[in-house]
Amino acid sequence: MIKSTLRTNNGNGFEDIAGLDGVKAILRKSVLLPMSFPTLFHGGRKPWTQILLFGPPGTGKSKMASSLASEANAEFYSISSADLLSSWVGESEKMIKELFEYTRTKKDKCIVFIDEIDSICRKRTNREGDHTRSMKNQLLVEFDQNLSTEANCFVLCATNCPWDIDSAFMRRFQRRIYVPLPDREARLTLMKNKCAGINNDMSDDDWNSVLDKTEGYSGSDLVNVANYALQEPLGEIENNEEWIVVAGGKWKPAPANALGSFSVPLSSVPPDKVDIKNKLKKLNNEHKFYTFYNKCIYIRTDHSAERMPSRLQQGDCTDTENSFETGIREI
Repeated sequence: MIKSTLRTNNGNGFEDIAGLDGVKAILRKSVLLPMSFPTLFHGGRKPWTQILLFGPPGTGKSKMASSLASEANAEFYSISSADLLSSWVGESEKMIKELFEYTRTKKDKCIVFIDEIDSICRKRTNREGDHTRSMKNQLLVEFDQNLSTEANCFVLCATNCPWDIDSAFMRRFQRRIYVPLPDREARLTLMKNKCAGINNDMSDDDWNSVLDKTEGYSGSDLVNVANYALQEPLGEIENNEEWIVVAGGKWKPAPANALGSFSVPLSSVPPDKVDIKNKLKKLNNEHKFYTFYNKCIYIRTDHSAERMPSRLQQGDCTDTENSFETGIREI
């Protein structure tokens, strides 16, 4: 099980992530600094070895964790909640214990990332089975031991629903970092990176129009939008063999025998000649992939994450540490 969770370091660090400068700054200070200069952390100055990343889906929490491991040149163990759940009684507790004992005894620095931590650390109730409660207790024990030992293991967990996490687990996360939706500059970077290599004549005004329509989109939403814009023209030219050159050197389908048209089979059309400008500019409500919660939203108020039956809001998230260092209010 341990070997299957080890992920190869792809060498791509924070530069692959658009925006989120505040989150990166906190992780540099919380993880990279103690990993690089462990002698600075002694006595009462202890590193934060257990960190929770929370925020709306699709904002890059998992990517942030893997990029952090690349920045630190550390071994990266990525675990989903499904990896720790077993139908065999006692097997989940055994896997949890083996994983943390293995990483704590390693001399090399490592990062353990548990995605969707809320699915295995939900608030405890009288209705849950003994197996589930035993698994949670084992995870609490391992979290406590990780906090009390001078290990090179840093634990990062991610969740979309911090309010579902049991307070006993929440207390053991020394830092809770809010990962917000991308701002305007980050959205522009994401969209341009996705469209890189495709020749287009998008002007600054065109891009501004797209950015105005994508406020509130997550990173994964923006990727879906860009994919739509890149693929939609292909359906229009699927059976076309007549072309005409328009402004900017783009090729557009033309009626047979049209003035200035020429015949080229689709297999020979240069990919960078297909026009995507109009597809991006015509973005409308039909193409929105908002990541709305059914009954809750994120809103920052006095460093708290609340759920409210309203539209998705990001709140006031600047690039200061206090704006990202967030506590969870019981609601």
